[in-house]
Amino acid sequence: FVYQFPSVPSPDDPTVAYVLGDTVISTSLTAKPLPEPSPPPVIPSFPLKLALFGVSFSGKTEQAQRLSERYGIRSISVDSELAAATEFSTKVQLGSIPEPDASDELATSFMLLGREAQSLLVKGGEVSDRIYTELAITAIRKLAA
Repeated sequence: FVYQFPSVPSPDDPTVAYVLGDTVISTSLTAKPLPEPSPPPVIPSFPLKLALFGVSFSGKTEQAQRLSERYGIRSISVDSELAAATEFSTKVQLGSIPEPDASDELATSFMLLGREAQSLLVKGGEVSDRIYTELAITAIRKLAA
């Protein structure tokens, strides 16, 4: 294959390099074509576990809800767990519901954490990181049960 220029170009003409490069590529692809692309890897199925961290009002709950809806995974919000635990402990204290059986460790732990958080909040204090952590652990255990 020989390319004929309509006129003799000067060596400084950029089209000479372009045409030469294009010719070399075309010739090499004709002689040795590119291999077929390999198939995508097989990714094994496994349970998805995510933890979203960030400052207050950064959108963690919104993103967790979107991920939960999109991928059909369960979501735990420690703030929701705190609200549920305080409500549960309040109902037990008021007698609206019976106190959980001592053999039910999850419900007992949930109630005690809610009671402890409620007493801190009533006094105007902050809920400690320990309570939040134990609420998260209790919620994870409830999912596993």
